[in-house]
Amino acid sequence: MECACVESCGDEYAESTHTEIIFAINQVKCGECYRIIQPGEQYELCTLLFEGEWSRCKTCLDCRSVTAAFFCGFTFETVWEDLGNSLLYSDGRFPEDKVHLLTPVAREKVFALLEDIWADMPQDE
Repeated sequence: MECACVESCGDEYAESTHTEIIFAINQVKCGECYRIIQPGEQYELCTLLFEGEWSRCKTCLDCRSVTAAFFCGFTFETVWEDLGNSLLYSDGRFPEDKVHLLTPVAREKVFALLEDIWADMPQDE
């Protein structure tokens, strides 16, 4: 799957990574939007070794769809901030052809973010 590359990031400094989609056994907090992922719900678990220390990143599938659609590589715990900054610096333009890759919840959040950015932009007179 190709990303839209509104932001390029990666795990080039990680010594090892492993990513899988699993079912939550207990409540888990998404590291991106901080929503509580309920038992039985799927989420992405990424385990990585960075500078000799293991980390585990848990991401709901809504936030994961944003990463998959708009980022090249991995982003951990900054996807909404990074996307907002990228959209802001691109004058609110983004690759519309990738919207279909977003979950309905993610699509709503991305459009709300765009509306906020557009509302703050100076209007041509």
